[in-house]
Amino acid sequence: THIHTHTVSLCTRMISGGFAKFFLSPKVVRYAFLAADIASFFIQGIGGAMLGSAKTNPTLADLGYTVIRIGLAISFCVFFLFGVCCAYLHREYLRKEKRGETFSPMFGTLVWVFYFDMVLLFVRSIYRFVEFSEHSLRTNEGLFYGLDIFLMFLILLVWIPYHPGHWLSKCVPEPHAQSLA
Repeated sequence: THIHTHTVSLCTRMISGGFAKFFLSPKVVRYAFLAADIASFFIQGIGGAMLGSAKTNPTLADLGYTVIRIGLAISFCVFFLFGVCCAYLHREYLRKEKRGETFSPMFGTLVWVFYFDMVLLFVRSIYRFVEFSEHSLRTNEGLFYGLDIFLMFLILLVWIPYHPGHWLSKCVPEPHAQSLA
């Protein structure tokens, strides 16, 4: 998810310097998403540690699953807020484009790649949350491969040709390109 936070930060820099005012600074966007991702990761790790010690203390198993679900819920909320930021930036881009200002179409393409990515991450997040709620899903290998590994593989494949580092430099008006580096 770090690639998402860094790219949104670059997009907010580009937009605030180029064609819109975003209500948060790029630095705040980057660090807020990064902090939320790290917190979610650690919370899920704590829940996993509780599950790991459930053999010696069985009462920790239920608590471990609950803690993992809390971490996954935080992660889902972060994905949702990220989607809201992308939609806002996309709306501002389209407004400026309607007024006749021209920008690289690659920005619009990159946003649609983000949307596709976000849909896959939403599906995966919902699956992961349900997986830690329903024991039957944890033992179904087909669902695991289909709703976890395959979705992440699709995301990887999408980002190979549309890596933000390659495309953002083509989206930025020339005077602002240097400030993004």
